[in-house]
Amino acid sequence: MIICSKCNKELQDDAQFCDNCGTAVAKTEVNAELAAAVNTEVNSEVKAAVKTEVNSEVKAAVNTEVNAKAATSVKTEANAGNNTPTKKKSFLVPALIGAGALVLLVLLGVFFVGNLGGTSSKKKVVPRGLYIKDKELHVSDFSKKGVTELTSNFVNAEDGFDVIDYVGYDMSSAVHFSKNGNILFYPEKINGSGYTLYCKDISKSKKEPIKIDSGVSTGYKFYVSDDNNIVTYVKNDSIYQYNMNKKDKVKIDSGLRDPGSFYVEDNGKKIFYVKENGTLYFKKAGKDKEKIDSDIDRVITADYKNNKVVGVIYLKDDKLYKKEEGKEKEKIASDVTDIISEFKGGEFYYTKEEKGGSGVLMDYVEDDMEEQDADIEDPGDEPEYPSLLDYGSVAAYQKAVDEYNEAYDEYLKAEDKYEAKRDRDTLRQELKEEEISNSGKTLYYYDGKKENKVSDNFGTLESRTYKKPILVFSVSESKERKKVKLSKIESIYDVYDELGYDYLSTSSGKMAIAIGDKVSDIEGENIKAATISREGNHLYFVTNIKKNKNYGDLYEVKVKKGKLEKAKLYDEDVCYEMIGVSGDSQVLYFKDYKNSEGTLYINKKEVDEDVYSYGMIGNYSSKEIFYYVDYNSDKDKGSLRVYNGKKAKTIAEDVNDFEVFDDGSVMYLYDYSINKNKGDLNYYKNGKNKQVDEDVTAIFHYMDYSPE
Repeated sequence: MIICSKCNKELQDDAQFCDNCGTAVAKTEVNAELAAAVNTEVNSEVKAAVKTEVNSEVKAAVNTEVNAKAATSVKTEANAGNNTPTKKKSFLVPALIGAGALVLLVLLGVFFVGNLGGTSSKKKVVPRGLYIKDKELHVSDFSKKGVTELTSNFVNAEDGFDVIDYVGYDMSSAVHFSKNGNILFYPEKINGSGYTLYCKDISKSKKEPIKIDSGVSTGYKFYVSDDNNIVTYVKNDSIYQYNMNKKDKVKIDSGLRDPGSFYVEDNGKKIFYVKENGTLYFKKAGKDKEKIDSDIDRVITADYKNNKVVGVIYLKDDKLYKKEEGKEKEKIASDVTDIISEFKGGEFYYTKEEKGGSGVLMDYVEDDMEEQDADIEDPGDEPEYPSLLDYGSVAAYQKAVDEYNEAYDEYLKAEDKYEAKRDRDTLRQELKEEEISNSGKTLYYYDGKKENKVSDNFGTLESRTYKKPILVFSVSESKERKKVKLSKIESIYDVYDELGYDYLSTSSGKMAIAIGDKVSDIEGENIKAATISREGNHLYFVTNIKKNKNYGDLYEVKVKKGKLEKAKLYDEDVCYEMIGVSGDSQVLYFKDYKNSEGTLYINKKEVDEDVYSYGMIGNYSSKEIFYYVDYNSDKDKGSLRVYNGKKAKTIAEDVNDFEVFDDGSVMYLYDYSINKNKGDLNYYKNGKNKQVDEDVTAIFHYMDYSPE
């Protein structure tokens, strides 16, 4: 299991995004795995591990600003430590390209992007971009004298890694801008385990930065209070707080369990954290720490009232508990299998185990070898070869040798049978442990006070809103189990191959929508790509899929006062792999989609042809869509274009990477040499391009955790 570095949500090992807050999962090993050669056995394992539940949770994780930041660099670990020129990976293309379900996720993620520059979409601030040049971190406000070199030793290369290796998932969360964009927190002296954290007023380029601490742990998000005074961070498994006004640090506690084991709220005045022994603590500014519970599994979320943190909700022994400040802990629910989604109002959805079914792969296997294997025993030690000295004649010795050969042949046969039996025993155990993730579950809704049963037929999460409790899910159905004989299989993957993944799934091809604790069925059969808009007022889905095709009819359903209106045909021949909603009513989709390119449509209007579906970015403030056309994946570049709602126009050719800011301006890297890892950095605003810098290695995309 892995833990979201922002919201502490426990995620599946193969999750790319948090299904709660949308944060990219910062895992060093992910990119290494992607770069490694995948053998047949691993492919089979991955095939079996692609659980609809996981994919749906990832799909639900596509929310606002964070996902475009998640589409940052793909780490080039394989090239570290050699002098061979390396091909620069595109810093806008996430490492998600693969299965059709994930293709959709990438598109959805970038559609939901607001700002990428670390600024609040509600305030007018000066755009500032971060980039790497000469192995150092730079910042620019795009004025004539607006470039500042922030670091002098950005990466400590003694560990064998170069700067290009640290521009991605590892360090993209180690940056924070203040709300006005003037104060920047950033890393320096990065190595494999940590970095030195600095703070600088970048509106005053000559002002010296403030060193907060060295050895700040990589992989842990640090938190900055709204007034930029209190910085909460982790160092050597210990929680610290640095006071910018007093210029000093205080150690809160040591022995932190993992990156997802602490939660900071109320401008650093309240901290929930879990120690290695599983003990959950609450620390309020100016008071001693308070023990909440022991041996907990994980913190689910903070407990909110009126958008204020009043406590914490956590999971222990499959039970949900709520602990409010100044009150005794309260058990919310038992037999909880998963948390589906949480909301700022303190509401959340969760599932319980389906009654009457084990939900393991052995349920689909007939053990026709059970009786036979019960009679097979260990043959023990092999017979000893006779010695001539033990016999009085050659004839007697030869007879003993013949008897030995016969006994040895029988021993080998018995040993083969026993080994085959042992292999089947191992297989039996694996079949009993292999859970079928798509087995139907019961969906519950916690409204802040009590649990409410929502549906007995929850399959997988398809889509959700983020401000109010609304989610779309597939409807499960019971099936009479067809079984495969144990004698016909050699691995658990043979069961998947024999029965098919569709058969093992309980999905009925139907969808439903939950609004609070009320459920409504969505009209249609074999529905694909059911997607709810950000505010929950528009629902889109594709049905009537053509046989062996990736397109069908796109329908729209308006949601008014918690009820669904009649589904209406919106468009035809729409690719169900590529559906996204920007804002609340801007639906984006593709036709004639093949090899990651197709014709882009927005609200029934054809926008452009040969649009590259990855790396698209939507801007909330301007409602513009930025994208590539004629993208060359071998050269990592294409023509960067923008659609303003009326027409599309080209910003620049041969663009390798770009960053979009609140005001609709764009920083982009073009004319890039993948051999030299260098290109020119330009800035586009109001139809005008100007050069920012040259010989730039990479745009540094960072994650903005600032509240909306």
